[in-house]
Amino acid sequence: MKIYINVLNRHKCCLEIQSYNSIRDVKQKVFDALHIPIEHQKLLLIGKPLADDKKISDYPIKEGSRLHLIVKKEDSSSKSTKLGRTMFSFLNQYYSEADSKRILDEFMKNFEVSISNLSLDDLERIATSYLKEEKKND
Repeated sequence: MKIYINVLNRHKCCLEIQSYNSIRDVKQKVFDALHIPIEHQKLLLIGKPLADDKKISDYPIKEGSRLHLIVKKEDSSSKSTKLGRTMFSFLNQYYSEADSKRILDEFMKNFEVSISNLSLDDLERIATSYLKEEKKND
C-alpha cells in the first residue's frame, strides 16, 4: 500500500509499505528517501506518536494515509538541560552525587516517555493553559 509522509515545513514523500512492516521499517524507508536519520524521526498519525516496535497493522493506517514526521534536534536527549541541571543540584543536597545521577537519569527516562506519549492536542491544551496563566500574572 502507498502512504504519504509530510515533514513539517519541508518535504513530502510517498512510500510503498506492507501491513507487516514495523514503524522502524517505515523510518528506514523515510531515511532512504529523505536522508533524515532514524533517531531524529518521530512519526505521528492523527497527532499520536507511533512506536518503533509496533507494526503498521497495529494502527488504523490504510492506503493513502498521511503520516506526519517531526524531525527532532540532535541534542534533544541531552541531559544538560536546564531542568536536568536544576534537578541535579536539588537532589545533590539530599543524596550522594552517584545517587543523584541515578535518580535524575531514571526520572528523565520516565519524563521523556510521558512527553512523547502526549498528542498534539494535549500539547496545545498545556500551552494554552500556560499562556492564560501568564496573562493573569501580567
